[in-house]
Amino acid sequence: MHSHTPSPGRPVDHARRRSPFPHVRLAVAALLLAALAACGSSEPPDPDPPGPSDGTSLVVAPNDMNGVTAATVQVVAPGAWRLQVVSDGGFAGRVRLSRASGTGSAVTTLTVDPEGLDPRQRYAFQLRLEAGGDVRTAAVEFSFPDVRGQVLLGGPGAAALGPAALAPEGELHPLAAAPALYPASVDLAPLTSAAGTVTLLVGLEAADRGLAAARLPGEPSATALSSLAATVDGLAGAALQGGFEAAGLAFVEVPAAEVAAAAARLSAAAGVRYVELPVPLYPYSFDEFRGLQWNLDVVGAERLWPVTRGEGVTIAVLDNGFYPDHEDLAANVVGQYDAGDGKSSVRATRAACGTHGTHVAGIAAAVADNGIGVAGAAPGAGLLLVDLDYETRPGCPMDSASLIRGLDYVVNGGAPRAQVVNMSIGTPSDLGRATRDALVAAQRAGLVLVGAAGNTQCSGGRDTFVPVSYPAAYPEVWAIGATDPGNGRACYSHVGGELRFVAPGGDSSYDSGRFDAVYSTDHDPVAGQDTYGWMEGTSMAAPLVSGVVALLWSAVPSATPEELLQALIAGAVDLGDPGRDNLFGYGLVDAPAAFEALTGGSEPPPPPPPPPPSRVVRITVPGYGTHVLDPDGAFTLIDAPLGPLTVVAESDDDGDGVFAEPGEGRGSATVDVEFDADNRVYVELQVQ
Repeated sequence: MHSHTPSPGRPVDHARRRSPFPHVRLAVAALLLAALAACGSSEPPDPDPPGPSDGTSLVVAPNDMNGVTAATVQVVAPGAWRLQVVSDGGFAGRVRLSRASGTGSAVTTLTVDPEGLDPRQRYAFQLRLEAGGDVRTAAVEFSFPDVRGQVLLGGPGAAALGPAALAPEGELHPLAAAPALYPASVDLAPLTSAAGTVTLLVGLEAADRGLAAARLPGEPSATALSSLAATVDGLAGAALQGGFEAAGLAFVEVPAAEVAAAAARLSAAAGVRYVELPVPLYPYSFDEFRGLQWNLDVVGAERLWPVTRGEGVTIAVLDNGFYPDHEDLAANVVGQYDAGDGKSSVRATRAACGTHGTHVAGIAAAVADNGIGVAGAAPGAGLLLVDLDYETRPGCPMDSASLIRGLDYVVNGGAPRAQVVNMSIGTPSDLGRATRDALVAAQRAGLVLVGAAGNTQCSGGRDTFVPVSYPAAYPEVWAIGATDPGNGRACYSHVGGELRFVAPGGDSSYDSGRFDAVYSTDHDPVAGQDTYGWMEGTSMAAPLVSGVVALLWSAVPSATPEELLQALIAGAVDLGDPGRDNLFGYGLVDAPAAFEALTGGSEPPPPPPPPPPSRVVRITVPGYGTHVLDPDGAFTLIDAPLGPLTVVAESDDDGDGVFAEPGEGRGSATVDVEFDADNRVYVELQVQ
């Protein structure tokens, strides 16, 4: 493997549903008649078919109550239920439920009393739902408000840095409070729509006898299709909602109250290999921090731009929280598909759906050289944005059904709409046979599948050692871990033999005296403005690798996915034990070295260094200390205490290390921090 260490760059400062396939419906109708004429010629079902998980109860709550004291909780239950608050240390006594029991699905409100709590702490509790022998839980974390701020730098162009341009990222933590990374809570209960239906994923026997004998996915057999149609017709309230033919999959919507019985009937049908419930998926970025684009420097992406910028290659981003008309993305967006809600646009309509996909897309292929914002690793590549969430459901959840629909759309019956698929999503649990079959079909179609390895909370920089999450853990997917600005493993990054490579994901625990994360495209849904901001996680590492793959494939269009993989392996910087290991995989991705391995040519020359910043700005905040800001002057104060909080900003324009000298800037502003409020502060520098 490539053994030299690239420059890490300058570290950052802080931080509707689809219509069924018409041809599938016609095939089912015709085959049903044939099956009736054959009268028993179909093959018997699997004597012990795998079924879904037991129970149909569900409790849906926000996993993070940051700066809010009330939240809505949805209970889905077929009969009587009871809801309890459970916590360590007596915190449960501070949580009140407007309704703690009932019969049937309902909505309740939880309220937290923050009086006397320490703003530097995060408080965790669980909601425990008992219903008909089922027990479901939802994890919730409560924390004090964040304050988002902007230093208005003054002078020419200052208006561009006004409130509308506030970047809602880049975080400063209170002194003596360790930065904490909190993964989304996972509840493997079925997620239901407002109409109370559940999507069952039905794997069908392949028509190809060889694939069927090996129990591998493929276009479904006549027996399987006719048997499925007959079974669905016999289920009250059930409907066939299309499928992923190449993977031998069908989507069957059934009433939530009948899910167990429906799954059992479907499992017993001839030609059905399995029936599964969708598994929830979550974005793999969770905290936002200040940063500049040091990640591009580490992998050397820009050094390939004189030769290739990813032209002719499309990266499909399977995610949520998209703003496709972002000023730094729109020119590269070549397509959109909503796999969850079936809308004509993937643009998020609720702030609760976040901006994760927007940030991820920008890392892969934001527009470059347009005089604004940031640059993606492959700025000439196209972006196919595939939204996986269900905006009408609490928390904008994603699941394996929407993931499979998204993969089906990209595969497009064997004429793929993209070449690279980025999945900065995941869950600790196996996503089931349906997802695996969909991934096999996508790989068979020639796609390169890139996935985030996963994150788990680390405190005080102490490493975690959690296995690679799904879907990245499947062999069809290249699992990508995260590194910090010093090329060490980010403490939260998941590990294991499934890991292929690592790439910069940022790590706020990196010991540089500053917070270090990844800078990319973002959006402020409150102000309705495009912004730029910082996040960290393997979600940020995966699209960087997807961008590098696009660069290489654009340079050598005849390359196969395996050849691309081998080039990346040959060029990787070996960071851990010699050879492939469980912490770094094959090593840190190095774009120029991979290009050299793929083409046999020499590495492109390095680009000229970026110009130094023209001015340095710092802020001082009681309880947070003094911090130097990045040139845009944006910051976020995490877990701020209630009441007046004063921010003092000073500039050092001549770079002599002395701030607020005559001719330089100084200013202050105070924000009254409150719960359930939009806490923002703007500090204008005045010349001294």
